[in-house]
Amino acid sequence: MAADPNNSALHFALGTVLRQQEQYDDAYDELVAALKLMPDLAENHSALSYLFYRLDDGPNAIAEARTALSIDPKNSEAYQFLGLS
Repeated sequence: MAADPNNSALHFALGTVLRQQEQYDDAYDELVAALKLMPDLAENHSALSYLFYRLDDGPNAIAEARTALSIDPKNSEAYQFLGLS
C-alpha cells in the first residue's frame, strides 16, 4: 500500500475488493493490516469473520464475529456472519 501504509480504511477497502475477487490470501493480509491499525473497529473483525467463513474456517469466523459483537453489539453483519459460521 504505497499511498499510505498506515491508513486502515485503505487496507480495509483493498481487502474487501480482493475478497470479492476471491484472492483470499491477499485479502487476509490487507484485513489483518487494517485490524492492526484499528483493532477496536468492529467492521475489521466482521470482515475477517466473513473471510474465514469463505475459507471454511468456522472457529476463526465465529471468534472474529464474537469479537466484533463485543465491540459493537448492534453490528448486524457480525450477527449474519456468526449465523453463517
